[in-house]
Amino acid sequence: MNAGQKIIELRSVDGEVEAREVPRLLPQGLRSAGPMVMATAPMEPSDFRERVLNKRVDLVERIMEGLPPVEYLPESEGMLIAGKRHLIAAPRKTGKSIGMLVHWSRMALADTRVIILDRENGAQTYAERLDAIITTWGLKPHDKTRIRRNLHYYEFPRLRREDGQAFSKMAEGAAVVVFDSQRMFLTDLGLRESESDDYSEFMKYAVEPLFGAGVATVILDNTGHTEKTRSRGTSAKGDLNEVLFTLKTEVEFSRNRQGKLRLLLEPGNSRFGHEGEWEMHIGGGAFSPWQRVGQETPIDPTFQRAAEKALSDAGTEGLSQTKLLEAIRATEVTFSNTVGREWLYRLAANLDLAIYMFPPDGPGLPTMFYGGAHAAE
Repeated sequence: MNAGQKIIELRSVDGEVEAREVPRLLPQGLRSAGPMVMATAPMEPSDFRERVLNKRVDLVERIMEGLPPVEYLPESEGMLIAGKRHLIAAPRKTGKSIGMLVHWSRMALADTRVIILDRENGAQTYAERLDAIITTWGLKPHDKTRIRRNLHYYEFPRLRREDGQAFSKMAEGAAVVVFDSQRMFLTDLGLRESESDDYSEFMKYAVEPLFGAGVATVILDNTGHTEKTRSRGTSAKGDLNEVLFTLKTEVEFSRNRQGKLRLLLEPGNSRFGHEGEWEMHIGGGAFSPWQRVGQETPIDPTFQRAAEKALSDAGTEGLSQTKLLEAIRATEVTFSNTVGREWLYRLAANLDLAIYMFPPDGPGLPTMFYGGAHAAE
């Protein structure tokens, strides 16, 4: 075998073929030919007192001093925890990337720095989706500046085992780092997602440096072909991430049709004891925030009447989402933009009402609303 040749191992996982490079052992006489490029773990103190005895913590004293409450990331109350490790699993093509991009955009607007490492979609797809969100929400120039400042996107980055220190430095000041999606990052490191030891290595080199720096992580992952309620591959994924979500399509959606995503945190899947279910209206021009199921704000009847009248007055011209909310506010109905958008999506989804929502005709164009017979015209 020539020195430059590689050994490639093929392995079937959930009906898909994984390929990874297997390190070759150099002959005994060549092992000192040059330095290894793989980073080594820091040396442990040799003294037993430093390594063990000095690690004792008085738990009762800590309780008496007052335990701090769980801190959630901005716009993420009850869902994403600051500084912790999260895994979101969903079947392929469910909408996990775009659904979570809606959330990252809300966090960026709240002046929270988000880092997205994308190995699945590419910058063009992410830009098109972000453009649709910005246009649908009617964001102003200062809002776009905030998103530009706080949403840091990296297209097809490649991590190495020796990157831990540089990686944690890059993430300084960030609230969360997103891996979209997990499998290719393991492949970069020559690791298999079906092997517990390999997954532990991924966490050691890619996630633990961020965890040590107090930066939360969110790993987007695919479920298996048969098991739709958990990540495919090794159970170590559940052991080494502290909060395990499942994302599923509640109502099918597309660019032309509004649907609904559901994010589930089932009992026992959080090391911090929290749980919940959240829904998001998406598709057909809709981008709503995650809302906890059962805690939706009831639609104000005066809001509905004002919307119906504004659309009737607009006739065949219809109104963009921004213009419709402005027209409703002119009747002295008060609401936030987030609540107003959510109410419009719910009204448009109600087949008993004559309020219709149509997706943008192209990039940079708004979602349009029409009333009654004007929708067909």
